[in-house]
Amino acid sequence: MEGHSKKKIVKSIILFLGVILFGIIGFMIIERWDFIDAIYMTIITLSTVGYGETRALSDGGRIFTIVLIIFGLGSAATVLNSFASFFLENKLNHYLGRRAMKSELKKMKDHVILCGLGQIGTIIALKLQEKNIPFVIIAEEEEEIKKARQMNFLSIEGEMTSDATLHNAGINRAKNLVICLPDLTMNLSLSLAAKELNPEINVVAQGTETQLESRIMRAGADEVVYPLALGGEQVSEIIAGEYGQQASASHGSAQPVDGYSIQMYRHFSSQPATIKDILIRERGLRAIGYKQQNGQVMDHPPEEKEVYQGEGVIMLLNYELMEQGENNGDRIPGKIEWIEDYSVGISSVDSEHMRLVQIINHLNEAIRKEESKAVLVHTFDRLIEYSMEHFENEENLMRQYQYPEIEEHIREHKRLMRTVMELNKEKKYIFPANVSEFLNSWLIDHILTTDMKYKEYLIK
Repeated sequence: MEGHSKKKIVKSIILFLGVILFGIIGFMIIERWDFIDAIYMTIITLSTVGYGETRALSDGGRIFTIVLIIFGLGSAATVLNSFASFFLENKLNHYLGRRAMKSELKKMKDHVILCGLGQIGTIIALKLQEKNIPFVIIAEEEEEIKKARQMNFLSIEGEMTSDATLHNAGINRAKNLVICLPDLTMNLSLSLAAKELNPEINVVAQGTETQLESRIMRAGADEVVYPLALGGEQVSEIIAGEYGQQASASHGSAQPVDGYSIQMYRHFSSQPATIKDILIRERGLRAIGYKQQNGQVMDHPPEEKEVYQGEGVIMLLNYELMEQGENNGDRIPGKIEWIEDYSVGISSVDSEHMRLVQIINHLNEAIRKEESKAVLVHTFDRLIEYSMEHFENEENLMRQYQYPEIEEHIREHKRLMRTVMELNKEKKYIFPANVSEFLNSWLIDHILTTDMKYKEYLIK
C-alpha cells in the first residue's frame, strides 16, 4: 500500500505541474504575454489569492482563465488528497500494528525476553519458536527490528536498559531474560535493571571471558553461557562421529519410541492426493491428524480425505518400515543445472537464485545418499538466511524502479517465508523429501513464474 500511495502522490504532482505549464503556455499564446507575466498570472489564478489581472484580458483569455481555475482546483485537490491519504494510511498502519503488538504482549505470561537479534539471538529465537515457547525480542538496531519482523517475531524497538522498554516487554510477567550481547557493560546494566524490576526473573547472559563471569553474576545474572565453548563442543562431537563414536545429542529428526515414530507430511503439489495414497507412498500405518491451510487440525481423518496444496498429514509410522522407506531417491530429481531460462536478466538477482539452486542440490544429494537427517538442520539455517537476504534485496530493487505489482510480490515473499518458518519448526518430524519438494516448487512456481513478471519491466 505504501508503494501505491507514493506513486499516487508522484502522479498528482506531475498532473499539477502539467496544469501550471498549460496555464503559462495558454497565456503566452492567447494574450501574447511574456513568460514572467504568464507564470505570475497562472500562479495567482491557481492559488485564488485574488490580486487581480496583470493586464486586461480578452474574451478568449477570460474563457481560458475559467478553464484553468477548474483544472487547477481539481489537480490541487488531487495533490492534497494524495498526501493526506499517504500520511493517514501510514499513521493508521503504524497505530494498528502497535495496538496489535501491545494486545499480544498483554496476553503473554511466563515468556522469554530476548535482548538482541544477532547471529546467536536468531538461533535462540528459532529454537524457542520450534519448541512453542513464547518470547519477545528487544532490539535497538533498525536492522535487527527489520529482521525480526521479516521472521514474524514479536519485537520491541527501544533502549534495552530502559525501564519503559522492559515494562513494554512485560518483564513483570516474564520468566526468563536472555542477553545475547557480547558487551560486558550491557550485560551488567541489563542484569541489574531486570532484577530490580522483577527479582524472580531468571537471567541468562552471554559471556566472553570466564574471569569476568563473577561480575555478571553479582549484577544479577543467574547463568552465564559461552557460545564459543558450546561451538567447541559441537566441533568435538562432529570429530567424534568421524571416529565412529556416537554423538551425545541428536540434532536430526525425532527419535522413535518403542519402534514407532510420528512424522509430518506436507503437500506441495498443485494436484491433490488422498490420505490413503500418501500413507502408501510414505509407508505410514495410519493418519492421526489432518492439518488444514488455516492451521486447524482434524483428528483421525478418513483415508479418502483429499489433501490439497499447503495442507499436511500427521501420521504414525513403524520404525522398521520408516527406515526401509527412508531413501526417497526415486522421488528426488537429478542435479539441477543453472540454465538461461532461470535468468531474470539482472546479475545480482540471478546470483542469489543460483544460491537457492545450490541449497536444493545439496539437500537432494543428501537424500539420495541417505544422509538427509544430518543435513536438514543446516539446510534450514541456510534457507532462512537466504530468504531474508534475497527477499529484502529483491523488494528494494522493485521499490527503486517502482514496479507496479510490488505488493502482490511482497505477499508471495511473506507466504514463502511463513512456509519456511513452519517447516523449520517441524523439521524434527518432517519428511526430508517433503522439504525437497517445497524447494523445487519454489524454484518452478516462484522464480519461473512470479519473478519472470518483473523481468521485462526491470530490464527496461
